[in-house]
Amino acid sequence: MMLDYDDELAPDEDSIVLIPVRRRPDGTLTTEAGTPVDLDADELPSPVVQELAASAIHLTAGEDLSSEALADLGRLPVPECFTRSGWLAGYHVLVLDRDTATVGAVAFHVDAEGVVIGP
Repeated sequence: MMLDYDDELAPDEDSIVLIPVRRRPDGTLTTEAGTPVDLDADELPSPVVQELAASAIHLTAGEDLSSEALADLGRLPVPECFTRSGWLAGYHVLVLDRDTATVGAVAFHVDAEGVVIGP
């Protein structure tokens, strides 16, 4: 399933917003555009926050995922730097290793169109 990106997202109890970041072989995390991201930083630079916000993925129980899968995704961390940024507050980070991630029964991968749910 192809995922829609949205500029104005508000997670609620039946939805979640994920921010995908990619882990390079050297362990560095980056935005989808390749900008380095330090999730342990006190504050993220505004351009990085804007890049991350632009890549946000909004998923809804029943529409995109089961309630159980949404609960699994809800266990992904919300970095402190996201909370401090305002724009990313409440959003969960999805770390993609080698352009894939699996959270519970939900598998993500990156293709030419972006982040996709499924094998």
